[in-house]
Amino acid sequence: MSESEALARIMNASQKTLEMYRADEEIVKKQMFDITMRTTNKNVGVFSLTETNNNELMWAHYADSHRGYAVAFDTETDFFFRRENDPKICGEMANVIYSDTPPTVYLDPGKMNIPKELFFTKTTQWSYEKEWRMIRMLEHADSVVEEKIHLFKIEPESVISIIFGSKFPEKEKAEIMESFKKIVPHADFMNASMNHEGKFVVS
Repeated sequence: MSESEALARIMNASQKTLEMYRADEEIVKKQMFDITMRTTNKNVGVFSLTETNNNELMWAHYADSHRGYAVAFDTETDFFFRRENDPKICGEMANVIYSDTPPTVYLDPGKMNIPKELFFTKTTQWSYEKEWRMIRMLEHADSVVEEKIHLFKIEPESVISIIFGSKFPEKEKAEIMESFKKIVPHADFMNASMNHEGKFVVS
């Protein structure tokens, strides 16, 4: 089509969007939200961590009801810092902000600048998680499983310790420990349990 025809179609579509916005703002908000989420989910991954290792709820919710294990990381190693070509706030560890007021986010058309509020805000009911997050662009993943699970290599020196849940199967523990020792021989092995005072501890 000619330049003038293309411009006319763009102007017409813009006018219709403006009219929809004025007539029913919620429709446009939902459309913009859906577009943003589709684009984000396709391009951006979130690595979630917690600053505490002895929260019973965290073990119950994220470690197969205490039957799994947790990995402790040194966040001062290279993996946890922004790469040269990453968009702003990508590759940086940041704490989650807990608020019951939904964040207002402004996006620049055509730019992949990621608003921090979009990824680092959760309602206060999740505050017990004491969560920290890191965002990475999925296109930089080292491998992809089943077209949706994106894996990133973490340097062995980033691993500090392996913590086994209080219900981790004993018969499997030795095998898991041997596997980890081959990759991270410097890491400590610890156990989560309820002590004699009825406190949930890691030791």
